[in-house]
Amino acid sequence: MTLDRRQVLRLYLPLALSWIFMAIESPICVRLINLTATADLKDVYTAAFQVLMSTALFIESPVIDLLSTSTTLAKGRASYAALARFSWLMMGLCTVLHALSVVPGIYGLWTAKLDPRVAEALYWPMAMMIPWSALIGWRRFKQGVLIRAGKTKRIGLGTGLRMTTIASVGFGLAFGSSLPGIQIAAIALVCSVFAEAVYAHFAARDCAPKAEDEPLSQRKLAGFHLPLTLTTMATLASGLFIAQALNASNDAVTALAGWQVALTIIWLHRTVVFALPEVVITFFERGQKEALLRRFCLEVGLSMSALMALSAVFGLDRVIFANILGARPGTVEVAHQAFALCVLLPLINAIQSYIRGALTALHLTVSRLWAVLVGTLSLAGGLWVGVLLGWPGAVTAAAAQTLSLLLEVFVLSVALKRGLGANSAAASV
Repeated sequence: MTLDRRQVLRLYLPLALSWIFMAIESPICVRLINLTATADLKDVYTAAFQVLMSTALFIESPVIDLLSTSTTLAKGRASYAALARFSWLMMGLCTVLHALSVVPGIYGLWTAKLDPRVAEALYWPMAMMIPWSALIGWRRFKQGVLIRAGKTKRIGLGTGLRMTTIASVGFGLAFGSSLPGIQIAAIALVCSVFAEAVYAHFAARDCAPKAEDEPLSQRKLAGFHLPLTLTTMATLASGLFIAQALNASNDAVTALAGWQVALTIIWLHRTVVFALPEVVITFFERGQKEALLRRFCLEVGLSMSALMALSAVFGLDRVIFANILGARPGTVEVAHQAFALCVLLPLINAIQSYIRGALTALHLTVSRLWAVLVGTLSLAGGLWVGVLLGWPGAVTAAAAQTLSLLLEVFVLSVALKRGLGANSAAASV
């Protein structure tokens, strides 16, 4: 059976919309922080939010790939039940780790090198977000079930509910309470993922597979999921490494705040390519389907990079940073520099997403891990060089991240070429 562009778009667009809605969370949070903070605290709270999100995302990394795992393996009643148990295990693990991170003695250890004002502002938001990972995990598991059933429009509706919740709770508290903006952002984030997790649970009730299949052992599930998780952990560790490098640069608070402000809009451009792996996993086959999927991914990445480049050239990003996000003038300039240096990231991520999806469809998830490890090591090396040479924080972060992603794509390409070759050889036997 041939694959046409309409089929790809029908699956892709609701997923991309879901990612866009999620990406809007960060600009909303930055706006909430700058709306409620005095001028002298804007950068402090924004810097704390950068550390908050990079840390929370890293802690939740074991549950993120429950989406790919359930999309790939939830084929029947037995496998679905095993996946549900496995999801609860991962959710519990992440929740315990997050709770441990705010135990006073442990918290003091990992925040020791932060500016004391940033560390103080960060504590309560970190504590408020303890339920975050579990809620994300259940949502991702259920969304994988929805994708496998072809019900991606429901995912878009759920993420729309999430965005509505974060905006209503966030701005409601901003105008109706005296809480600091960063605490308001943390509360709004938890409420939003709670609303989406509840919605996903009920939206997927009629999509649970009913056919009988072979039971999946927890060991087999772990063998499939662990390489994905380690890949994601290594990927999200990049946020922690970047935060450390920015913290070591001159005027660390402004560097952290400027990077976070830029990241909110960079992420908005990158995020639509992160819906591509599930599309590739669903449709991947050698021949016509393979070529169409590869071309589609490239088109999405190129369009987003071009849009970023135009925004940087004509200064639209500065307008957004200053007038919509409410950043200080000095922070706006740091953010603009970071934004302009990151224009290639959507294109690189699109290529990466295609190859990752193809490797997952071929059950070659270990290859993804090796590629990310290479990328993470190169990122750490690039950041170290930038700090050593005294480069501005934005330059160091943008250059190191671009280099690391290029190296990761190279390793992924080699792995996919070998995997396709082995697959063709096996098929011909």
